[in-house]
Amino acid sequence: MPDAVALRNSATAWGALAKLFHWLSAALVLFLVGYGFWMTHLLERAGRLTHYQWHSVIGWYLLALLALRLAWRAFNPAPPLPTELPRWERATAYTAHWALYALMFVVSISGWMVADTFRQPIEATLFGVIPVPHLVDASYRRTGA
Repeated sequence: MPDAVALRNSATAWGALAKLFHWLSAALVLFLVGYGFWMTHLLERAGRLTHYQWHSVIGWYLLALLALRLAWRAFNPAPPLPTELPRWERATAYTAHWALYALMFVVSISGWMVADTFRQPIEATLFGVIPVPHLVDASYRRTGA
């Protein structure tokens, strides 16, 4: 009988949930990069804002997934790196890993802020229930300044 799939990380391997978070995040990031490039190169026409809306909504879901991923990691530590790795490689791997997390958050938050600067800010709810608040004050649009 095959071994059961471990949800949690072990001392030697990543668990199934960590792997799922990883691959979902990777797929969403790659999709958002490609879709973002494509949508910004569309000719001006009706419906263009719809693509920006979809891009924003998927970006908010990615941000929620990243928060869940970090919460899971806080309670389920990563397997240690091999002890035979030189110290500089271990430090570089650790730094690069956290730099990627930071980059994903910075890009997501900056995209969220840009979505709030449109003449007609993008409105959305996550999971059909949680309203996405605006990070940028839109009062300048009402005053005409």
